[in-house]
Amino acid sequence: MTSDNTPGQSRLHAKQSPAEVLDLLLQGNVRFQNGNLTHYDHRALIDSTTNGQAPSAVVLSCIDSRVPVEQVFDITIGDVFSARVAGNVIGTKSLASIEYQAGVAQVRLLVVLRHTRCGAVTAAVRAVVKGSVPPEAAECIHLPSIID
Repeated sequence: MTSDNTPGQSRLHAKQSPAEVLDLLLQGNVRFQNGNLTHYDHRALIDSTTNGQAPSAVVLSCIDSRVPVEQVFDITIGDVFSARVAGNVIGTKSLASIEYQAGVAQVRLLVVLRHTRCGAVTAAVRAVVKGSVPPEAAECIHLPSIID
């Protein structure tokens, strides 16, 4: 389904206040929940951002494939910076990325998007409780760092 938004046009603009951007993200989430996602002209959006970008927010989310940021908020190319890491856990590189986005790109809204039944967090907690990495994740020697 298509909303009243013009295909190829973003609803978000860098000059909007953080409260306005959050409100638009929440409205997009309602469209997502209702199955009324906007059709975007991705080619036009790619072309319109070739000379620069001005995202309105940073969204820190899990790498879980069931929680795609652009669909969950019904947004598109150029709307937000998206930082994805298992369990939404910030390390030095992801923190540096977010600092850049806030300091240099002047994004003023940070959204931390969580979800239920996070496999990374569950596995990390199990590893700490058992005192070792669970056998099914034997190749994941850094997994316990999610809770460190």
